[in-house]
Amino acid sequence: MVVRRRSDEDNDEAKALRKALGRRIAKLRMSRGVSQRQFADLADVSHASYGLLEAGHANVTLMLLDRVAKAMGVPLVSLFEDTPAQTTTGMEGLLVRLLGELVRLRRESEVRRDDFARLADETQAFLDANQETLNKLALDGQLSETERKARD
Repeated sequence: MVVRRRSDEDNDEAKALRKALGRRIAKLRMSRGVSQRQFADLADVSHASYGLLEAGHANVTLMLLDRVAKAMGVPLVSLFEDTPAQTTTGMEGLLVRLLGELVRLRRESEVRRDDFARLADETQAFLDANQETLNKLALDGQLSETERKARD
C-alpha cells in the first residue's frame, strides 16, 4: 500500500513558518507607521501579494523577501529572527514613511495628469466638432463679446 505524503508546503511546520514570517514582517512595517498599501508600493510588490505574505498564506521567493528587507531597511536575516531586528528609527523611520507617501503622491499625480490630458482632448474634440456652429453664431452676432474672445 502506498501512502500519499503531504507536500512540504502543506505541513503544519511550513504553515507555522509562513505565519511567523508574516507576523514578523507586519510588526516591522507597523513599527515604521506605514500602511500595507504604502509599504507594498515602497517594496514594489503587488498589494495582494504583500497582504498574503503578512497573513502567512503565501509561499514567497527569496527575491520577494529581499525586496521587503531592503524597503524595511533591515538585513534579510532579520525577517526570520524572533528577536528585535536592527530597525530604522528616528530620522530613518521618518524617511521610510515619507518615501511611501511620495510613491503614493507620484501615482496620484500620474492619474490626475492623465485625467487632465483626457479632458483637454475631449474639449478640443468638442470645439472641433462644433466649430461650424460657433462660426455661424459669431457671424450672426449671437455670441457675446466675452464668448468671441474665448473662441479666438
